Amino acid sequence: MAVCSKVQLIIGQVTITTAVPAARVAITWRGTILGSDLAGEYVVRCDNPKVKEASRHQVGVWSCKLVRPLSAPNPDEAGAAWVYNDGTEEGPLTAETFDQRLKAGEWPQNAIVGLDDRTTWSTVLACLEKIIALAAARN
Repeated sequence: MAVCSKVQLIIGQVTITTAVPAARVAITWRGTILGSDLAGEYVVRCDNPKVKEASRHQVGVWSCKLVRPLSAPNPDEAGAAWVYNDGTEEGPLTAETFDQRLKAGEWPQNAIVGLDDRTTWSTVLACLEKIIALAAARN
């Protein structure tokens, strides 16, 4: 299933349109950026005859918080990691600290991990699998 996205940023405003052509669905998110907060509305449009008529057009509100500034990545934090779990944020953690705590099982496997100044995203499970694969390749 192909997903097409288009992002438009205009001073203080963001519009994101995501479409799934095979399902004939499009979602448009519009919002305002205020500091590190984003808030706005979304519209779901569906032109798929298999979807109930009442579900073809939905409107709602959303809000979120940016986890990093809207700027270029900071090279000083390229090796650091942040872990997001159950509404908490831990970081920046050095690579060594992160690896030790990861191996100790301190976070659930589905916790989110931000790497490369939070421009690359993964999960605790995927990071653990990578460490195991690297160790196996060395042996």
